[in-house]
Amino acid sequence: MPTICLTNESATASISQFKMTIGDDQFNFGNSFFGTYAKLGKDTPGFSLTSTTENNGDTLVVNFLNGGVAPGATVNFLFDIDVDAQFAASFYKFPDYRTVLFDMNGDNYYENAGIVNDPDADDNAKVSLTFTQSGMPSVTTVPTPFPDPSVFDGSARFVNANIARYGDSDPVRAFPLSGGVAIPEPTSATLGLLGLIGLLPHWSRRRRAAGIGRKSA
Repeated sequence: MPTICLTNESATASISQFKMTIGDDQFNFGNSFFGTYAKLGKDTPGFSLTSTTENNGDTLVVNFLNGGVAPGATVNFLFDIDVDAQFAASFYKFPDYRTVLFDMNGDNYYENAGIVNDPDADDNAKVSLTFTQSGMPSVTTVPTPFPDPSVFDGSARFVNANIARYGDSDPVRAFPLSGGVAIPEPTSATLGLLGLIGLLPHWSRRRRAAGIGRKSA
């Protein structure tokens, strides 16, 4: 159960919408566990959001209500990744987000499983943000892909059915999302800072028994 940690580094514009593609399209954003596609994190109360999907579940859309995510503010929300029905018998039921949203250490985990037909397919998730400011038109950034991160700590071994030891968790990894388009303010280099807080597979095992646990910092 990964968590998105989104910080608005704009000086004057609020974030009204977050969009993210699934990356490897043999998977989708699901709502069966939470009852919604994105759930607000308990450690950032005071926000209101709605969520839906596009492209048959391959694009997550989160709308921030009541003025959005203000400049300097941070919001956390959780989401769930499911396996597409036609691959349900081939892939682990609770996939590691690091193998779906991008290729950890450059390893296309599911290409090696012999399912992907196009070895050159672009399978990294892309994120775009929509900014709003009073009296100005809304501006949406060009979709920006996640890079393939290098993970050299022990957490790289804990993928899907390879269960981590209790208490181990993937550290927060931050990805700056820069412009693509100008937002309506004099200066803007970085539009948002996006972090992924990964909950490793021992949490998934817990999920089946008692629901999601709290993440380790």
